Amino acid sequence: MEKNVKWSCVILILICFIATCIHTEASDYDPAINDNIASWFNEDSRIGNNTTFGPLDCNTYITENWLILSDSITKELVMTMLRCYVPKNDISDIGKDEAFNKAKIWMDERHIDYKSWTLYESKTYEHGSAGRDYRFTWTKFNSDNIQLPSLMKIVINQNGETTQWYKIDKPVEVLLTPIISSDEANVIANSIYDKDLHSIDNPKLRVWFDGKEQILLWSVKKSFSEDNNIITVTFVINANTGKILYILKQ
Repeated sequence: MEKNVKWSCVILILICFIATCIHTEASDYDPAINDNIASWFNEDSRIGNNTTFGPLDCNTYITENWLILSDSITKELVMTMLRCYVPKNDISDIGKDEAFNKAKIWMDERHIDYKSWTLYESKTYEHGSAGRDYRFTWTKFNSDNIQLPSLMKIVINQNGETTQWYKIDKPVEVLLTPIISSDEANVIANSIYDKDLHSIDNPKLRVWFDGKEQILLWSVKKSFSEDNNIITVTFVINANTGKILYILKQ
């Protein structure tokens, strides 16, 4: 727990440092985006450096309390984050169900569409003495159940405050027919560990990004026993080359 607390503090310091060290560039200022920010947060903003967020080129805006990114092409707000959030662990925990209600209210108030999306993940993250937060993730699937390059996440702390929200929602730009079959993806995953791997689910196809370029991926979930614990491993495999891009171990 002590390590978790230390890392939470380090991350908090880094977020505060980044949010306060962005240089202003008045020439890129867009009054329409400022009006949009004011309607979301009731705060005026100033412009910061251009940056990237995943595959998106973005402009940075800063208010008294928020760091905000807008898509430099569509001008749509795509990410918001509290600049220097200090957890209040002495306040009662609202719990995951109420946090989910708070998330929906926050998005409804800002006319953010989540109802046409699919709730994909709901997790609780523990931060030691800094409390916990609740993270809800939405995505989109096509009629063949292929996950599209669309992801939206909101983070609610145990006090019921929204600390972060972001959205990436792009049209598909790649072919959705993989060169590597589902069976071949399973064989590739099984070849990595010298262990008795068990399939948790059939491999799933997903479109995501390598830099700004879209790629078709296989997500292969396996499990194995280690030191009397069940370990879950997700292999993310390029569905056209068979290359393992990364492995997530839980």
